[in-house]
Amino acid sequence: MSTSLLKILVVDDCREDRYTYRRFLEQSKDLSYTILETKTGEEGLALAREESPMCILLDYRLSDI
Repeated sequence: MSTSLLKILVVDDCREDRYTYRRFLEQSKDLSYTILETKTGEEGLALAREESPMCILLDYRLSDI
């Protein structure tokens, strides 16, 4: 089986939720992930511009955006 490397950005102000996303993604046997994390929307926007992730998991209740 081939392994792919995907860059994913997780933007969530809840540390436990970010941990849960990371644990779930790291369980994949077919895909490998580079997981980037931020806790604010502003940090997430900056990191998305800088890193160009393939996927963004975004908390829709962030207070700063």
